Amino acid sequence: MKLLTYRYGGVERVGALRGDEVIDLSAVAASMLDLIDGGPELLAAAQQVVATAEGGVRWLRLSCVRQFRARARTSSVWG
Repeated sequence: MKLLTYRYGGVERVGALRGDEVIDLSAVAASMLDLIDGGPELLAAAQQVVATAEGGVRWLRLSCVRQFRARARTSSVWG
């Protein structure tokens, strides 16, 4: 499963790439970091959404969204 962060309708979301479609995973996690922090349990939930993505799950053509590169999380404190 390929995950991505994308913007659609002015809102940044987390999704999974399936062919030329993006399956919205915002029902599972609000952000990529939330999905990662959720560990195996949230990843399994995301995989289930992708595997059963039908009528009630939002999906978009990849060409309709703006993708974002992965951003590193830092624990640096600036003083």
